[in-house]
Amino acid sequence: MEKVLARMNEHCDPEIYYHHVRPYLFGWFNVPGGVVYEGAPELFGGVQTWRGQTGAQSSVASLLDTLLCIPHEDPKLSDHLKIMLRHHTPKNHRDIVASLSDRSAREIRWAALLEKDDKVNERYVRVRRVLADFRRQHYDHALLYIAKPAMHERETTPGGDAIIPGTGGSDLIKSLKLHIAETLAPDGRDLIMKKYEEYWQRLYHMK
Repeated sequence: MEKVLARMNEHCDPEIYYHHVRPYLFGWFNVPGGVVYEGAPELFGGVQTWRGQTGAQSSVASLLDTLLCIPHEDPKLSDHLKIMLRHHTPKNHRDIVASLSDRSAREIRWAALLEKDDKVNERYVRVRRVLADFRRQHYDHALLYIAKPAMHERETTPGGDAIIPGTGGSDLIKSLKLHIAETLAPDGRDLIMKKYEEYWQRLYHMK
């Protein structure tokens, strides 16, 4: 994914992308009455209300977050991604993510493995760092292709909003920075070990 994302700047001017490509990636969810694709009923029968660009259009990131127990605290983005994952991804993808959604049990299993096996711990941390690197690269592209053109546009537009909206109405830059921090958090180990200790404390007091 990193190799593909790294090629985005090939023949792709930020101003052209922001003003002439990105508007068409928002989909038709907020278009009154949706959109009808005339002449293609066998492919797109009836009114369509598809959403546009969002991290939930691919289940890969959601799957990795689920497997690695990575939380997302931005409520707007988190709720939006849940809706998108539920309604706008293939059913077999949704089923896989849903089958892995028992977070507390998974955190306990990870904590047990991390505590007993240094190699597992090293690999777990490495995977989270690789995912964080991908999100850093995504952040850099978002700055170049969205934030900078948007700020320039708003500086020249009276009454422009200082907040650049991202997926689900979230603050784009703030949300992407938070994603990176949550993915590293710190190296993922401390949070899960804390959960592990809390779990055993509860078991002890139940006896």
